[in-house]
Amino acid sequence: MLDQRQVLSPGRNLSPRPSGYESKDHLFRLLGLLTLKEVSLVTTLSVTTIWRLRRKMAFPEPAILSDGRIGFRISDIDAWVNARPSKR
Repeated sequence: MLDQRQVLSPGRNLSPRPSGYESKDHLFRLLGLLTLKEVSLVTTLSVTTIWRLRRKMAFPEPAILSDGRIGFRISDIDAWVNARPSKR
């Protein structure tokens, strides 16, 4: 299970914006959504790899919020990570 407290804490700055800047990404997390950049950080996959997996239908589909904005459901990413085989 993803440790949402550490990875997705509202105070964590995931962009090069000045500290103290309240981003819309914080609202995403309140709604249970992640940006593509956050999904990349959580899964340790590159953005390119995530898009390749999506094309193969091997990664959760994002929610389309508007013409230029998508968000990945935290629950979908969590389930996908937990379904991955573990190293023995």
